[in-house]
Amino acid sequence: MATSSDKSTASSSEAEKNVEDVVEQLRRALKEKRYEQATPLLQYLMAEDNGKALEIAKNDKFHFNQKNDKFRFNQPKGIKGSFLHYAVKGNHVDVVRFLIEECECDPSTSDERGFDNSYAIAVEYESIDVLKYLFNCHRSTCGLLRGSVCSIIFSKAVRHINSLKCLINDCNVDPMVRHGKVGSLLNHAVLYDSMEALKYLINECNCDPMAKSDIWGSTILHCAARRDKSEAVEFLLSTEMLEG
Repeated sequence: MATSSDKSTASSSEAEKNVEDVVEQLRRALKEKRYEQATPLLQYLMAEDNGKALEIAKNDKFHFNQKNDKFRFNQPKGIKGSFLHYAVKGNHVDVVRFLIEECECDPSTSDERGFDNSYAIAVEYESIDVLKYLFNCHRSTCGLLRGSVCSIIFSKAVRHINSLKCLINDCNVDPMVRHGKVGSLLNHAVLYDSMEALKYLINECNCDPMAKSDIWGSTILHCAARRDKSEAVEFLLSTEMLEG
């Protein structure tokens, strides 16, 4: 008759076997760039045996950072993405944190076209938990909000309202602040014909349509008129700020 000690030993041995099986499956999935399968395997290891997860992080950094020929986003020609990009897209914040902090994956690394990095992907797919982590916890964010990458992030944010709200309310991005030639979130709402974003920024965030919004001193109303954004112009002219 098996004692409780025997059962405990057997259970422990079975758990160790399960961990080893998961380690082997994870390494195989990473090698073959099957990131959809790799994600839950890594999550299991992080929960059951973080030491094993860290061991893989140390030995398999190459695979963590490799881009997957088969991983495609929604753009017509597709984009090669890394395991980090996949985890960001799925809002797997625990995996994203592990890949960045333990595996030294860089969230500012872009896809093969040099456009979308982890920040832009998080905005586009409204991966809110990941977005909060990237903006509030990662050191590269400050240098990110300038240049073409910033413009890509802002252009996606005004077309994805949940991400826009997250950037403003949770990530402390001021919608009126200009970032060099890139302009502000308010600029991008007009530029990309996002009336939902424009109304949110004016009505809920109290952005001033008559404040200077670009390096040439134009107001957001002037920018809308200059670009023939008739719907935006009509809305801006109807706001209480202008009527008053």
